[in-house]
Amino acid sequence: MQSTHSSAIINFLREIFGMFGSPKSMVTDNGPQFISSEMEIFLEGEGVRHLRTPTYHPASNGEAERPGDTIWYREPNGKWSPGVLLQPVGERLWELEMEGSTTARTAHLDQIKGRRVGPTRHL
Repeated sequence: MQSTHSSAIINFLREIFGMFGSPKSMVTDNGPQFISSEMEIFLEGEGVRHLRTPTYHPASNGEAERPGDTIWYREPNGKWSPGVLLQPVGERLWELEMEGSTTARTAHLDQIKGRRVGPTRHL
């Protein structure tokens, strides 16, 4: 993603939510792109609870940003492990989408999210 404006982030989130469904909640820092009315309206419309880190609390801010640094993967022995994100999230999600059968892929994503994954509405 080349832009960090609210509209660019919303377009990115639409793509991710379209593939995997909307999360129950989302934690962000207090950057202007995340506290904009445009972002609040979008998240409210998606049914996503928006949690923001406390202002001027570096430890919390690090916690909000850390999930972007790791992505979970399944080792050959079947154990789930965090891995350093070495490629853009969209590319990794595409790889997950293309791996294995639909049933295995769905189960894989359900385990990562801890709930049933998929679009929440039909277009």
